[in-house]
Amino acid sequence: MALENHKALLSANAIVAQLHETQLNINQLIERLNSLEIEVDLPGIDANNLELSFADGVLTLRKRHNATQAAVLVHIVAENIKTQIALALAERMAQTDNPVVLYGPVGTGKHLFARRIHLQSARSKQPFVWFSCGTLASDEQLYSAMKEAGAGTLYFDDLDEFSQQSQQLFHQMMVKPVQERPFRIVVATSLSPEELRKKKPSAADFLETLQGCYIELPALLERPEDVEPLAVYHLEKLCHEKGIAGKIISPEFLQMLRLYPWPGNVRELVNTLEQVLMTAHDKKTLFAKDLPNHIRIQTLKKSAGQKKGL
Repeated sequence: MALENHKALLSANAIVAQLHETQLNINQLIERLNSLEIEVDLPGIDANNLELSFADGVLTLRKRHNATQAAVLVHIVAENIKTQIALALAERMAQTDNPVVLYGPVGTGKHLFARRIHLQSARSKQPFVWFSCGTLASDEQLYSAMKEAGAGTLYFDDLDEFSQQSQQLFHQMMVKPVQERPFRIVVATSLSPEELRKKKPSAADFLETLQGCYIELPALLERPEDVEPLAVYHLEKLCHEKGIAGKIISPEFLQMLRLYPWPGNVRELVNTLEQVLMTAHDKKTLFAKDLPNHIRIQTLKKSAGQKKGL
């Protein structure tokens, strides 16, 4: 009996020693994680803008919330009266908790308006969660986004890409009185309310039930006054990001930007300027010949047609 007691005691001591060693390893691991240096090799992502945390056995990397940095991302050019009206309405809605529905063609900057609404609201220090409706496959995804948003803003992009099943799920889970939701809802769609009613009636029904404020974002073709300031702003921003000297825009370059219809809107304009910078190299001044061929051909045809009175 004494031998059995001795063996049991040795076994207990071994377990305690093992637990102690394990705890030391965990503490060492946590200490290393707290002092870990993050090296990021991904375009457009800076390690200084990432936060690292370790809890419940989960290592999490998230983007650090920085209101100053985010404010740069929501610069909105608004020389055009339609854009000014949309911007003024967005800023007014930012002071409320009411849902907002942003609609307009692809590339008009709906996500920028959504972020601006968030940053000018009382929720600015809370998370801004961007959720693409086209990726919704289960209720777990939606619950996760809601949990992440907390008391911040939940931005649902591409509502028109929802399947009917996803829309029903979204409708059941999200349609609650404003006062019963901890987060604020902003929804975006590339279809107008009339188009949504014809093509996605269940999505239109949801928006009607949501009772949000509708804000229309005009296509770039409808805001010609904004083309030059948009080009100047984004060209300077791109040069700064790429660490290259600033460029001068020639009158002929600017004229072609004004004549081109920009079916992809502001997004296409920014992508075009980025492409121009890649091919212009060390040029100090940008000329019409630096633009992509399809833009030059289309604008030259349009210019010739205008001269003939067509």
